[in-house]
Amino acid sequence: MKKIILLFISIFFISTTLHAKECTQSILDEADKNAGDFKSWENVYEYSKKYGECIGSDTQESVSEGVVRILADNWEQLHTLKMLINKDKKFERFIIDNISSTVLEDDLLKIYDLAKKQCPSDSSRLCKRISNKAIKAYKEINGIN
Repeated sequence: MKKIILLFISIFFISTTLHAKECTQSILDEADKNAGDFKSWENVYEYSKKYGECIGSDTQESVSEGVVRILADNWEQLHTLKMLINKDKKFERFIIDNISSTVLEDDLLKIYDLAKKQCPSDSSRLCKRISNKAIKAYKEINGIN
C-alpha cells in the first residue's frame, strides 16, 4: 500500500513539474515590460496566459493597477470579463488576486461601489467577489479589521 501511495505522489510531482512554466530572466523582464499596459480584458487575459506564472513582486503592482484601472474606468466591459472567465475559470482567480492594497484607495472604493450598484443581473457572483476583494484591500490600506 505504501508503494502505491508513493507512486501516486511521485506521478503528481512529476506531472506538476512538467506543466510548470520555466520563468527565465528574459520572461520575467518581458512580463515586467508588458505589465499593466492593458487596453481591454482580452489584453489582460492574454497577459495572464503568457506570464501568469512568472510575475515578480514589482511587476505585480503594475498588473494590479492595470486590472483595477479597467474595472474602475470601463465597468461597461464587465460582460467581456465574464465571457473570458466562463471560458477559463483560472482567469477569475487572476483578476480577483490583482485587486489589491497596492492600488489607489479611490479606485478600490469606485469598483466596490460599481459592483454593488451597477452589477448586471447575470454577473452577481462575480460582482460579489469583486466588491468583497475591493473592500478587503481598502481595509488593508487603512488598517481596518
